[in-house]
Formats: sequence, structure tokens, C-alpha cells
Amino acid sequence: MNRKLRTLHRDEHGAAIALVLLVGVVLVLLSSVMIARGMRQLVNTAGDTNWDNGLFAAEAGLDQGLQVLDRDFAFTTGETIPVEVVGTAAEGPWAVAAADARSAADVVVVSEGEYVVVRPANSTMLLAVGYAPSRSATERRVRVIRASVDAVPWIYEVEHALLVGGNLEVSGNTTITDISANDGAAVHANGTIGSSGSYVVEGCVTASATTFAATAQCPPSPAPVEPLPVIEPLAMYPFAHFVLCDDQLVYGGPAHAATPDPDLVPCSGNETVVALAGWTAKLQGGVVGWTTGPSASTGGVFYIDNGNFSGKLGDSALVLEASLIVANGQGSGCAMPATGNIEIGANSNVVRHASLAAAGYDITLVAQGDVAFNGSATFGGAILAHEQIRYQGTADSWGPVVAVDACDTPGSPISKNSTSSTTGNATINFAGPVSTPFFANTLRAEVVGWYEL
Repeated sequence: MNRKLRTLHRDEHGAAIALVLLVGVVLVLLSSVMIARGMRQLVNTAGDTNWDNGLFAAEAGLDQGLQVLDRDFAFTTGETIPVEVVGTAAEGPWAVAAADARSAADVVVVSEGEYVVVRPANSTMLLAVGYAPSRSATERRVRVIRASVDAVPWIYEVEHALLVGGNLEVSGNTTITDISANDGAAVHANGTIGSSGSYVVEGCVTASATTFAATAQCPPSPAPVEPLPVIEPLAMYPFAHFVLCDDQLVYGGPAHAATPDPDLVPCSGNETVVALAGWTAKLQGGVVGWTTGPSASTGGVFYIDNGNFSGKLGDSALVLEASLIVANGQGSGCAMPATGNIEIGANSNVVRHASLAAAGYDITLVAQGDVAFNGSATFGGAILAHEQIRYQGTADSWGPVVAVDACDTPGSPISKNSTSSTTGNATINFAGPVSTPFFANTLRAEVVGWYEL
């Protein structure tokens, strides 16, 4: 009996060992399955992250492309998209193929991955192809965004302390300062910048045709061409209290309190003659030139049509509240005779008229020709010229200055090399951007549709 019991015990011990081994094998198999499923999940998670990052990269590309179109709506990357592809399911693969074919220099790296911008030469659409983790990665995920873009006009806002559409000479003891203490009094020329003397600029100096090295705060030059306003004085005519016509008479302008111009057309014959002490006109070479004398103490918004201004506004004892707009009567070209010019006499002292400030325009001088300071003067408000600007002596202004340099009319006050300039102890004080009623000379990109392909 004992022998049989011992035999049975040995048999149970063997079965237990076999059971333990079997359980171990099952656990190993389960572990393998779990590891495999975990690896697959890890791959899927990485794939989902790259999928999301590809979209983020494409969105960054779209933003960058829209910024480029704001400066130059005609910009393209050179490809031609087949007409039969536009608006079909083949548009996305075409965009990816175009982006893949671009050189490495066209690939922009962002934190989420990389992107390539595609703007076909035969379409206004903008395509941004986003890659994650990179364009060259074997496991890359690709997202494509298509923006339908229209070109629209936009109202210009002056954002530079001094902006010139052509060449600029900065010399002497010129000081261009940011009175808000933000060092944002930027100077830019779409042409070249020449400098001499001990000038000071509290902001970045850039040019589109001169080379400057980048600094910690400022970009390098050549810099992109900046948009400019189209100086059309008629846009400011509704604010005029007085309109000075080429018949050498002064009339009530649209904003005149007693006799406003009824048709908003300067010097059309429908205006009423009004008195304006201290202002006189003289015909020289077929052009009417207006000037002022000591009794010119009436403030307001003055609009000179088809003429020039040369004289003193205000003085050290009188800060004249006035804005002066001078139209050339020849349109936006450089047709002779030279009109639309402003020459400021020494010791002038002016602050922009309150009615313009109330309308949102801190503007003192607008010329469809040149603006030339011939001596010391103080002006509070923006100064805008269709052609060139010259500061000299101790000219001191408070507000941004723009010289569009659209042309250079023969016989105009500034004709030396068609160059705007600041000399002597000229000072430009910049407090921040200023709105204008003028349109920009470029079109702005407006997104009218956004799609993921």
C-alpha cells in the first residue's frame, strides 16, 4: 500500500511540473502578443502625431505665402498647373509632386516639420505642402492646404518714421527718434541709402538696393520693397475748409462752415468766394503760386488745386493749427509745368488741424509734388509727398514722413538726382503708425476659400 502511495505522489509531482511549464508558455505567448500590440500602437501614435504635425507645417507655409502675396500679389513659384487638374481630386497629388520637385533651398523647416509653398504661374491659388517629420523621411506624412486668394485694394497706414520709394541721403546731424521709447523709428528706402555725418536713427535702417549686415534687432539689406501710398489729394478734399484755385481766388471748401462746396469737385465753378487774410497768389510761368504773409493766422484745412505753395505757416509766437494739401492738376504723372509742390519757409510752426485728427488722420502736409523745408520749421503731423522730400536746417517734425518718389517733374523744387534727403539738424519724431485716406500701390491678398486637399 505504501509503495502504491509513493508511486501516486511521484505521478502528481510530474503533472504539477508539466502544468507550471504550460502556464509559463502561455504567459510568454501573451507577453509576445502584448509587446507586438504595444509596438503597433506606438507606430500608430507616431503616425498620428506626424499626421497632425504635417497639417501644422502646411498652415505655417500658408501664412508665409500670404505674407509674400501681401507684398507682391504677382509672386509665383513658376509651376503651371494643368487646367484639367484644377478643382479635381488630382489637385493634391499635383501639389505634392510640385513640392517634391523643388530644391532643398525651397524647403522651410518649422518645429512641426517642413513645408514648401507652391504658387502656380497660371492661377491665383496658393498651395502649402506640409511634411512631418520631414520631406525626405521614409515614414513622412503629407498634408496639402489650398487657399483661393483674391487681390483687393487696401487703405494705407504709415508704419515707418521715414519711408522713401526711391533713393535717400541721410547726412549731417539728422535725428530720427521714437518718442514712445520703443526704438521703432524705422527708416527704409526702396532704392539706395547713402549716409554721412553723425546721424542717429532709433530703429532699423533698411534699403532694397543697398547692402547692410543684419543686427540682433534688425534684418539685413537688401530688404524687400515696401508698399507705398498712392498720393491722391482728392481723397482729402472733403475735409477742406478753403480751396485755393488757379484763378487766384479763394473759395469755401466742402468743410467750410458758412459756404461749403456743394459738389465736392475743387474749382468747378460752384464754390463761393470767401475771405482769407494773409494769403496771396501770383502767376509765374503759367503756374499759380500761393504764399502767406504775417496776417495769415487763420487755421483750417487748405486745399490748393493746380498750383504750388511757398511760404511761412505760423511762427515762433503762433502755433498755427492747419493742414495743407496741394494738388498738381496734372494727375499722378510728371507732366509739366511742375505743380503740387510745397516749400516751407523758415520758422514755420504748425500742428495738424483738429478736424483731420477727429477723422483719424494726423496729417499736416500732403503734396502731389515735392515737400521741401528751406530752413528751421516745426510741424506736428504726418508729411506725405508723391515725389521727393528735402529736410534741411533745423526742420523738426512730429509724425511719420513718406516720399513716394513716384516720379520727378522737371522744374520741381527737388531735382538733384531725384533723391530725397535730410541734412543739417533735421529731426523726425515718430510716435507710431498713422492712418491715411489713400490706397496702397499694391494689392493685398484676401483668402476667400480654404481647403485641405
